[in-house]
Amino acid sequence: WTLFSKNVFIVTCPTISSYNSLKKLKIFPEQKLKILYDPIIDIKKILKNKKELIENEHKNKKFILGIGRLTKQKNFDLLINFFSEINNYYPDLSLIILGEGEERFNLETKIKKQKLENKIFLVGYKKNVFNYISQSECLISSSFYEDPGFVLIEAGFLNKIVFAADSNTGPSEILDNSKRGFLYANNNCKSLVEKFLMFKKMNKEELYIKKKNFKRYCKNYSLFSHYKIFKSILFN
Repeated sequence: WTLFSKNVFIVTCPTISSYNSLKKLKIFPEQKLKILYDPIIDIKKILKNKKELIENEHKNKKFILGIGRLTKQKNFDLLINFFSEINNYYPDLSLIILGEGEERFNLETKIKKQKLENKIFLVGYKKNVFNYISQSECLISSSFYEDPGFVLIEAGFLNKIVFAADSNTGPSEILDNSKRGFLYANNNCKSLVEKFLMFKKMNKEELYIKKKNFKRYCKNYSLFSHYKIFKSILFN
């Protein structure tokens, strides 16, 4: 980066945390660094796709949702361990994980060892995730890190409560010290269980405030908002 930094017009950063990281590296002059939120929210697409029916075996279930490639970085081991514990408190819940990847066999083996085949479902890659998000109880990101975390923004736009690891990356900024959802200690199952039990005990008004704060924030990631900020960066 240092070799060509002088020839760079502008460097855009998708989050404040990535902006601060680049600023500390001092590779680019600070005036060349700009925050530009990704154009994640396509309102028409989301509103259309959330109405699509999910598979019959899941449509009448109360479920927690996890989404992402089945890789080490997504840390679905943690999500399975978490569900194994909260299953004792809420046996009516199931866990659905959308995604495909090299960790599938290991995760399936883990699920079988914990005898949760009838409660945890690895349903594979889905082109449309919005119908699953719309019908879920909440969305949990178990990733070690994200920047910014597209699925968190999409879930927030759909008025869902979101949990994510406090990793000092995108999710920590997005959920703003748990004002817009629930942050738990990174890679800490006990912390996630505690936050989930807290969530289940909260009243509707408290949850409504979190959802409202998050949805308002998600508007920063709309196509139109991205266009306006990008235009301002280019012409100012």
